[in-house]
Amino acid sequence: MSQSPETPRPAPAAASQTPNRNQPEKELWICYPSLKATLPKLAGLAAVVVVAMVIIHFIIGSISGGNHSSGKEWFWLITIGVLVLAGAFARYLILYRSVQYRLTTQRIILNKGILTKVTHEVELEQYKDISVSQNLMERLVGCGDVLVTTGDPSSPTVRLDDVFDPVSRKETIRTAARDRKLALGLLLREDI
Repeated sequence: MSQSPETPRPAPAAASQTPNRNQPEKELWICYPSLKATLPKLAGLAAVVVVAMVIIHFIIGSISGGNHSSGKEWFWLITIGVLVLAGAFARYLILYRSVQYRLTTQRIILNKGILTKVTHEVELEQYKDISVSQNLMERLVGCGDVLVTTGDPSSPTVRLDDVFDPVSRKETIRTAARDRKLALGLLLREDI
């Protein structure tokens, strides 16, 4: 039986663009805070350590009566400075690797912790707005923070700190949220 000309038919392109409501959840990306974001912090700490070493060297010299030609002072000052910087780097490494951000086709998942883990999930249909924050140093190393505003009363904002290439991460989250809302039939005309 043929259809009459008045019967509306869905366009094939529109039908193929609409995601299936029952699609299995797929992982879009996993990322960690970038260690590149620590470079400005470590550089600032290194500058403070060098200034402190010079000041301590002159204080020791003035206490000892100006006789500070010994290389032992510098050896210990440099050793302590290197240990402080290595400790700071190890701290950042542990902290940064204890945080994981995941984006799936249905959720944003934040895992935090070293010995104890805390998992926080936000459904993408709760997405309201998204922004990127970068200071000058973060822009130079290509890192920044992504702030997602949601309609979830338990967590109205989700912050992804120090991610590499935050603008593309933001766009991926925005697109995934739009696709999820479209799949659930929640996308309003003004959202399109």
